[in-house]
Amino acid sequence: MNVLWINEFIYNDHAMKKLSRSKLKSIKGAVNCAGCPVNNNYGTGPEYSNTCAQYLTLSENCQRCVDVSTDCYE
Repeated sequence: MNVLWINEFIYNDHAMKKLSRSKLKSIKGAVNCAGCPVNNNYGTGPEYSNTCAQYLTLSENCQRCVDVSTDCYE
């Protein structure tokens, strides 16, 4: 199988173009991280900038936008 990654994915003589960022944003259910603390990470221990308790106070939308340890799901 020959696969070519430039601006499109070629497979069995069919081309599927990558979606632009603007089109990705318009997909129903797409996450919008505007206003979310995307530079923070959450977990237990000194390597995390915030705690799991702080993660749980974020909105459901923002929870999908940040890095979080599996410790916060226990």
